[in-house]
Amino acid sequence: MDNFFSVIIPCYNAEKVIQYCLDSIKKSTSANYEIICVDDFSGDGTVELIKKYRDVKLICMEKNRGAAVARNEGAKHAGGNILLFIDSDVVIMADTIEKIQASFRENNADAIVGIYSSDHPFKEAASNYKNLHLRYTRMVMNKEVHVFDGSCVAIKKKVFDSVSGFDENIRILAGEDWDLSNRIWAMGYRIILDKDIPFIHRKHYTSASLFRTDLRKAFGVVKLMLRTRNRKRGLVKSDTAGSLPVLMIFSMLMVFLLIPSMLLVFVSAKIAPAVFLLLILMIFLCNKKYFLFMCKEKSFLFMLASMGLFALYVWSMILGFAGGILDYYLLKHKY
Repeated sequence: MDNFFSVIIPCYNAEKVIQYCLDSIKKSTSANYEIICVDDFSGDGTVELIKKYRDVKLICMEKNRGAAVARNEGAKHAGGNILLFIDSDVVIMADTIEKIQASFRENNADAIVGIYSSDHPFKEAASNYKNLHLRYTRMVMNKEVHVFDGSCVAIKKKVFDSVSGFDENIRILAGEDWDLSNRIWAMGYRIILDKDIPFIHRKHYTSASLFRTDLRKAFGVVKLMLRTRNRKRGLVKSDTAGSLPVLMIFSMLMVFLLIPSMLLVFVSAKIAPAVFLLLILMIFLCNKKYFLFMCKEKSFLFMLASMGLFALYVWSMILGFAGGILDYYLLKHKY
């Protein structure tokens, strides 16, 4: 017997993207689903737009409470035995639900995670870099994973309920989904990353917004790791050994040294350029597969741009981790 899917979409000021999301679901080749949109007290035209879809169940929050609460609220009203969480800026394929259906059967899974498509609707370097970065980090992961983000993930409702859903205390970006996945894993359930289930993430970034997003993620993730460090099955596992660019710690050091190397120009104009180029070369060699992937997907010029964006990414990690640790230990903010 086929599963019945409750597609749950948390929405907040999503009027520019929600139509693409809903239309993609409506094109599904499977009929075994319902759509539940949870509006998290939007201040734009999101609610009015969703109301145009008469067969979509709309739940409106009385105040803004964050994605974790919105997703849990959707789960409470779900009639399906599979909860398919999709972000409001995600577009799925016509066969996505059917593929997830098959993946549950073939892999004896308790949760199925999709993968970012290489296709992206925006042309900006920052938007495409982030999308390809997320795709690459998933492509090199093992099939069975311990963490997922909430952009496109299907979970058996009984599994979701057994771990009490999302932690509603978490409102920091990339916190509630990582926490949920680790609790699912800690209970012995099986999470499968199915690389044959792509989705398109219609997320627009500038270099500045990308830096802020990654900074917030690093800030939230390190606090999550500190909160859960004593969990029985071990530390929060993120499968990053194979997923992040190779030798990330070494790359952090190299990027950290770029600024002092540029300052050398005030001491010796001859030495500074050589040191700077050497560091750039070392960063490239440490992450050769990563940057060649960027080149293959786009172009050589894009690869060069991605090296600069990668440096921003590393700096956001350094500052985010440092800020999260200080906030956790000095200011005693656990969330």
